[in-house]
Amino acid sequence: MRASPVPAAELEAAQRELILRFGSERGATLRALYAWLNLTLLLAFAWPLLVVFFDAPSATPASTPGDWFALRLAAAVLVVAIALRIWWASGAPRHVAARSGLRDLAGSGQLWIQVTAFLAILTVVLAVVLLLSDPSAAAKVLLLGCFEALALQLIVPGYVKTTFEALEADPRRAFWVCVALLALTFALRGALVAAVEPDAASEVVIGAGIALGLAGVVLGAAFVYLRDRTGSLLPGFLLAWLVLAIVPAVAG
Repeated sequence: MRASPVPAAELEAAQRELILRFGSERGATLRALYAWLNLTLLLAFAWPLLVVFFDAPSATPASTPGDWFALRLAAAVLVVAIALRIWWASGAPRHVAARSGLRDLAGSGQLWIQVTAFLAILTVVLAVVLLLSDPSAAAKVLLLGCFEALALQLIVPGYVKTTFEALEADPRRAFWVCVALLALTFALRGALVAAVEPDAASEVVIGAGIALGLAGVVLGAAFVYLRDRTGSLLPGFLLAWLVLAIVPAVAG
């Protein structure tokens, strides 16, 4: 696996800060995993809980009524805000989420610049197609998808991965641990979406969780690989936005 895109001096300073804050490398690692668990549960459970206990409509983002959509969006925005707060307060490097990460992306080579440009252009083109077809529904899909994609990137390729790098974890192990966390995130998301459907059979819920978990392995590997190769969260964010929200809305 490729070495961290974060400068060595920044990693060394972050390692000292993390150990000082959490007592040991193990404490900092457990803190990162605990943050992943809590934020993932909040992101995945917020809307299904509203459906089950508060009679929110079991609907797609595009067809969710405005007042309920505001609550649905607020949960994703809250997760993004908490993830940023935890990451910024932890002492873990913020290189991949800052302007320095964009400079790394610009210097990562022609291939990765072209990949990022392709993802950006595709995102804009498909977003315009959605907005032209149904502006109100498209705005809901784009807004919610944007914050959910951003949350995914901040939690695992962002905070968790940079914490592992600062603690000098084995790069290959850190890569696959992050992929596994993303796969679990997708599996939980798929199972919960299926579970809130009326008369959902347990086999359907389990099948959705397994299918999304397998997809999460592929997508998680892509997210973390793009982050490592480019030094920025931007390409992974664009890919997540496309896959989670924009492409399904266009195809549907």
